[in-house]
Amino acid sequence: MAQVCDGSLGDPVVSESFNQGGALPNGQAQIIQFTTNTCPQDGQYTIVRSYAPPPCNAGTWHSVPSDNTGNGGYMMVVNASYAKSQFFEKKVTGLCGNTVYELSIYVLDLMRLDIESSDVRHPALRFLIVDDKDSTIRDTTITITPTAGPEFIKRGVTFRTTPNTDSVTLKIFNDAEGGYGNDFILDDFAFRACGPELSSSIDGAAQDFTACTSSGSRNFTLRAASHPGYVFQWQEFINNEWKDLAGQNSTQYIANINLSVAAVHQYRVAAARAGNLGSENCRIYSLPQSITIYARPVLAPMNNVTICRGEDVTINFSGGVRYRLLGPDGFSAETTNSQYTFKSPDPPGGWSYTAYAISAEGCISDPQTFQINVKPQFVANAGADKANICRSESAQLNVATDIADNYTYNWLPAAGLSQANIANPVVSPTQTTTYTVMVSNGACSYTDTVTVSVIESPEVSLSARRDMLEGATIKLDPVYAGAITTYKWWPEDGLDNPTDPNPSVAATEDVRYTVTVTGPCGIDTASVFVRVYQKIQVPNTFTPNGDGINDVWNIAALSTYPASETLIYSRNGQQVFRSVGYTTPWDGTFNSTRLPAGTYYYIINLKNNTPKVAGYVTLLR
Repeated sequence: MAQVCDGSLGDPVVSESFNQGGALPNGQAQIIQFTTNTCPQDGQYTIVRSYAPPPCNAGTWHSVPSDNTGNGGYMMVVNASYAKSQFFEKKVTGLCGNTVYELSIYVLDLMRLDIESSDVRHPALRFLIVDDKDSTIRDTTITITPTAGPEFIKRGVTFRTTPNTDSVTLKIFNDAEGGYGNDFILDDFAFRACGPELSSSIDGAAQDFTACTSSGSRNFTLRAASHPGYVFQWQEFINNEWKDLAGQNSTQYIANINLSVAAVHQYRVAAARAGNLGSENCRIYSLPQSITIYARPVLAPMNNVTICRGEDVTINFSGGVRYRLLGPDGFSAETTNSQYTFKSPDPPGGWSYTAYAISAEGCISDPQTFQINVKPQFVANAGADKANICRSESAQLNVATDIADNYTYNWLPAAGLSQANIANPVVSPTQTTTYTVMVSNGACSYTDTVTVSVIESPEVSLSARRDMLEGATIKLDPVYAGAITTYKWWPEDGLDNPTDPNPSVAATEDVRYTVTVTGPCGIDTASVFVRVYQKIQVPNTFTPNGDGINDVWNIAALSTYPASETLIYSRNGQQVFRSVGYTTPWDGTFNSTRLPAGTYYYIINLKNNTPKVAGYVTLLR
């Protein structure tokens, strides 16, 4: 009889993975002793999740990072007894009579292959299976060979139960000679029913069936090979467990699958000898076969794109692991990126592209269509109906394009605009302003500028008064602002040029001059009073002798200086005359007494910010 089953197996009737994590229950470990020591001695065992040899075995034993399954479970580390002996025993119940079973176990030889020599001993495991009357059913010894790395190897035996047997006892012995080596790890015992190879097919094919969702449903025919003496039961994997399909006991099963719903449908067939099918411990099973309906990916909706001629455009995708594009003139492209860039596309108007998402399973989404619309480049020219305006006036801006299209407009700055988003807004700037307009047809844009100059109203200001001496010349100095085109002074008398902004004045008498300035945006006036001080002529002699000729010191024009002060002193410094305004000329007296003939000193202060006039006058009798 074969050591392991060469046909189909049933689910485990019983298993032992040592996952209780401590000493084995009484009755399972015989002779050998449990220890928690990481370095078990001859005749000892321990139960661990992983095993890193301590110094005692570091040079000879493998370091084993995990149990057989690698899922963090436990395993049994055995340092065999020096003498041949039994070290494990387990009773298994619930078996079926006259049924072949496989006993399997995973074994790891702890001795490292790189230290192999004639002195090294390797385990020889003897499997003894007896029935409930202690009659031998199977007695087999298997030698365990070393491996280069820490490797669990499946070992096992098959045996047939007697017709009336429902339990057996497994006994494991180490039949190797004691000495250097003979140390091992055991994991994952299992008893399973063993029978002929149960092959199955779906619609005549041995492989699983896969498809993408579609409309409607479909019948699938699952068939299993028949075997004399066996009866059958079809099962479906539902809610994470295998369920018998009621009444499905032939070698054929028809599965009706809804193709519109993504799902995995798994089926297998169970077989057992007649009369044993009702016990799961008597069954063998075919390998599961799957009918998998994959969901089609959903490609996100695609929007139409408008670009300016000559630009690239990038299309975004989502919903698949790759994407397919079809377009005009036989265009076809496929990408695994979530973006695809068209380089300067220029399809004719109205042509569209079709996109598909493709899943990892190869399912294709419903198509999404979109258009790439290409707008022509254009030129825009900005202008204004008036380039120059007066303050508080308005101008109308405008922009013209060389191609007819639907455009949007955006004028900046927005201050003073009637509307910023039309082609011809009205502007009322308070100062000279350059306006920028961006014109767009939804893809292309063009920017231009126009300047509207604000002309200020003319302004003029003058000093209230200017003083001058008769015979002198002064320059009038108004302050001007704004835009001025003409200047007009009035009266013209005494002016060198009445249309000059800063005329020269040579007036002979007091006069008020007014200037009128005229510009594009208005008129303004201002005036200045010019005080003309007449030139005084001081005589150096007079003869107050009563003859009516030259009897007083008459100073021409001094009376025109009403604030002036005239002082006369005698030779010894005595003041003999004082007059403010000089309305009455000096008659040669002091306190009504005639002064003697002689020379007198005078000082005249005109009180007009001009230097004082001083000198001598001779009084003659």
